[in-house]
Amino acid sequence: TIRQDLGMAAFQQALRDFRSLADGAEVAMVYYAGHGMEGNGRNWLIPTDAALASDRDLPYEAINLDQVMEAIEGATLRMVVLDACRNNPFGRSWRGGTRAVSRGLGGVEADDVLVIYAAAPGQLAADGEGGNSPFATALAGRLAEPGLPVQMLGGAVRDDVLVATGGGQRPFVSASITGKAFYLVRADADAGGAKAIATSPAAPVDAQAMDLATWQGAIAANSATAFEDYLRSHPQGR
Repeated sequence: TIRQDLGMAAFQQALRDFRSLADGAEVAMVYYAGHGMEGNGRNWLIPTDAALASDRDLPYEAINLDQVMEAIEGATLRMVVLDACRNNPFGRSWRGGTRAVSRGLGGVEADDVLVIYAAAPGQLAADGEGGNSPFATALAGRLAEPGLPVQMLGGAVRDDVLVATGGGQRPFVSASITGKAFYLVRADADAGGAKAIATSPAAPVDAQAMDLATWQGAIAANSATAFEDYLRSHPQGR
């Protein structure tokens, strides 16, 4: 489902429509490219018709990230990719309440959701020289990689972007998802027959790599629930 250049009303309707599609799905992913910011302790995605004369206008003119999470809650595996510019295009004109707004998006605490940011807090995402940004290019390549567990997707994309930008841009991963390996593409799938599945792969998984990926996700989420999830999935983890 592709929606481009959405105003507030169209954005909300798109999420409502996608919620119906996501209910009962094995995987539901929302990929957002545009402006995003943290304000009043929440994350907001900015529609194209937002004026935002003040941070107090955010609830009326911007999309709360919680709405995106709600739209995909009916799926078994949930993913949100935020390819959002980590700056505030409105802040210079704001006179009151600007202290409530920080630069870029804040961390997300959500159970059973993989969240991948194009850039770490305080960094700007590079547009790149081609038709796609380094982050979008890396993500597109890794999503179709056979045998790559979803739990390791964010780390693989991060490494690719670090190389492509000479260390200038570091994607950030926040995850609190099952430690059981979940595959978008079978390990034995060919490039033309890739199929989204949630079954055992043809090739074994590196247990230590899975342990590390799940642990890093718990650290990123930094919540009691995330660490408890790690302990349940890796009781003998390193």
